Amino acid sequence: MTYDDEITLIETVTETVPPGVEVVTEKANIILCAVRMLYRSDFNAARMAGLNPEMEVIVHTFEYHGERLAVFHGCRYRITGARLYGFQEMALECSRVLGV
Repeated sequence: MTYDDEITLIETVTETVPPGVEVVTEKANIILCAVRMLYRSDFNAARMAGLNPEMEVIVHTFEYHGERLAVFHGCRYRITGARLYGFQEMALECSRVLGV
């Protein structure tokens, strides 16, 4: 599998500053990935679970730290699932975030 694309994984950090105001910041991490389109069986299983998956990206396990948002080719995605894909690889299931 070739890692010939880039995805930006976004970690959201919430801090409370005095006088009790919460400030949300985003930390971006750009990594290489491989894109895998979903097969019909994967798509149907996700739809039955109430998700609307659009694609899967394959990343190295050591580069993913539980981020729930990503930007791929200028579009914002929500990471709805993560699973081991192979040796030191993870498949991140992504659904497009509408209205952003």
